Amino acid sequence: MCPDCHQVASLRRKQYFLHPPETLVINLKRYTVTGNRCTKNADVINISPTLNLDGYVMKEDKFAATSEPGKGESAQYSLYGIVEHHGETANSGHYTAYIKNNDSYANSVCSIR
Repeated sequence: MCPDCHQVASLRRKQYFLHPPETLVINLKRYTVTGNRCTKNADVINISPTLNLDGYVMKEDKFAATSEPGKGESAQYSLYGIVEHHGETANSGHYTAYIKNNDSYANSVCSIR
């Protein structure tokens, strides 16, 4: 509820980096738990070899009235590795890692199943 007009309003949460990490690890939740049942999302994900998060980095003085996202340090990343789960549920299966070595990967990383 809006504290000024006391009307119900939809909210949007945003998070920004002040100092982006040197190495960024992203974990995609691919399971849905409903009661005692856990199902895996098997949709194919297309992965870009680069990720630019410059638009999510704040200037050093994040509390200044002129602070804007996208005006701080660079946050550009190159894909280094992927870990893939093989199996129908979170309780069974195995994992395979794909690691970049000399600008190539052991297996394709463009689509993961």
